[in-house]
Amino acid sequence: MLGIIASRWFSSTRSETETPLSNSEYHEPRGFSDAVRRSTTIVEFSLEGTILSANEKLLHLAGYRLGEIEGRNHRFLLDSEQADSPNFARCWESLRLGQAVEEQFPYITKHGRPLHLQGVYNPLLGADGRPTKIVAILNDITQLVGDKQSTDQAAYMLDNIPLNVMFADRDLVILYINRSSRETLTKLRGLLPISVDQIVGAEIDQFHQRRLLADPNNLPVKTQFPLGPETIELMVHPVFDSQQNYVGAAIEEQSTIITGMKATAEDLVHLSGQLTKL
Repeated sequence: MLGIIASRWFSSTRSETETPLSNSEYHEPRGFSDAVRRSTTIVEFSLEGTILSANEKLLHLAGYRLGEIEGRNHRFLLDSEQADSPNFARCWESLRLGQAVEEQFPYITKHGRPLHLQGVYNPLLGADGRPTKIVAILNDITQLVGDKQSTDQAAYMLDNIPLNVMFADRDLVILYINRSSRETLTKLRGLLPISVDQIVGAEIDQFHQRRLLADPNNLPVKTQFPLGPETIELMVHPVFDSQQNYVGAAIEEQSTIITGMKATAEDLVHLSGQLTKL
């Protein structure tokens, strides 16, 4: 597309029938370029990774003035582990060979905060077809990375608390069971209507009455039901998204043969709510 724009606006020849450019048309390519630079992080590097220039968006995100980073190798913006990684070396070797690279690198701002930038690093070729410098067009994904890390931490906590937890969606399909719940159900596998490995993806009414979970107005609720010689106690909590829409139910199960430390209802709902982001 940019090639078409360039040939349209910067061609050195014009057909006799071509309409002369208006003043607004003449300035449109520059306006397009300015808009891209305002909305996108752009950095130019030498083939060795020295920063040649950076636009205002990059400087704002990183917290530097241009004079503080211009002429320095951009490795100083990375933590030492990332800068010395084999992946980083492979990427820059590909760039020096003239191959574009799409990658995400974790940078560090002037104030020590993480800055995750993702995008395309493009080698610019000279008249001889050899790379002369690298232009990176990047997007700030720091918030997305932070959200994923928070979700991963919540999922890890759910999987390791000494509490039997399931999560079912609005259609009452079981989407998740944690490690403790899997271990409990494995001990009860002879009493279950399906195997433990089939529980995720099964409908909750394979085990409990559908009316208990279908309506969030019934929740939270505590109940018991028999499973063979065992009695299963359930504590069911509604789970809502950030817009307060009902998205499913978090189910705490305790068998009479299992004892363990209890989490609070607030902890359970908070952790289960993180699963809706997975």
